[in-house]
Amino acid sequence: MLSILIVDDEKLILNGCRIMLERNLTFPFPIQIFTACKASDALMLFQETEIDLVLTDIRMPVMDGFQLISSLRSFCYTGEIAILTSHADFEYARKALRLNISDFLLKPIDQTELKRLICSAWDKKQAREEKQLDELCQELLSVALYDFSLSDLSANEETLRMLFPHTYFTVMLIPLETSEVNIQEVHNILQDYFAKCYCYLLSSQKQIMVLCNHPSFRICLNGLTDRLY
Repeated sequence: MLSILIVDDEKLILNGCRIMLERNLTFPFPIQIFTACKASDALMLFQETEIDLVLTDIRMPVMDGFQLISSLRSFCYTGEIAILTSHADFEYARKALRLNISDFLLKPIDQTELKRLICSAWDKKQAREEKQLDELCQELLSVALYDFSLSDLSANEETLRMLFPHTYFTVMLIPLETSEVNIQEVHNILQDYFAKCYCYLLSSQKQIMVLCNHPSFRICLNGLTDRLY
């Protein structure tokens, strides 16, 4: 799911953007929309929920868009931020580049551009999560080899559930005659038997270590040995 926060003191823009997202546009992934009329309300919302994309106006009373973005970055927010701006403010908005914003969206908001921005934010979120999972998979190798606890993984509960959605585990060590092996092909074979599996090539030991996660205690492994051979 992609969670989106729209921040604008103009209710016409705020509600119009929300209606576009909820009624006029369709996405191949679920979205959740939050709105705030003030930057201070947006900051309070960040304390309660996880936001993937912020769409914020620049000119707002008390705390403007730049101050909001600076505050979010000071809180180590790493999600996507896009600025809602008019043509008259476009040069002004370019100053936000130093705040590491993702994009601009010109008012009046174009549906095609809005959809492009949302899809781009989703792709970036997927890339971040994939990179995080790759890093955690490498940590799994240390857990399995050196008897570390799963609690030593630098992952939150949600990420651990993504890594291990099932109850039972199988660990295998597969001896090799050579250290040259297509590890992805081995992984593809094992996925026909196990719901989740992580494969590691231990070149110096001429072994493949496999950590499998599955919903049933009993697993039918008919033909697995021959396929791996």
